[in-house]
Amino acid sequence: MKKITDYCYSSSWQTEELSKLKITPGEKYLVLKDIGDLKKGELVKFVLFDDVDNHYGIFVFTDSADKILEVSGDFSGPLSIDGLKAALSKL
Repeated sequence: MKKITDYCYSSSWQTEELSKLKITPGEKYLVLKDIGDLKKGELVKFVLFDDVDNHYGIFVFTDSADKILEVSGDFSGPLSIDGLKAALSKL
């Protein structure tokens, strides 16, 4: 089972990219459509972004039971960012 300490927090994504997504660590979101480990209808909390390698990274969320959920991929282009943005609604 993964733990939050398994990830490397990337502060470089805290500025421009996260503001484009309108996603904030610690905030809760309703999942509007399946993406990565997130399933439609779930309530999740955004924890951090792990910038794994160049443009590839992992958006880390937790569910109501504190289970870790990931949305990973190449986030260098607008399609990936827009896909994640369209899948979430802030509560």
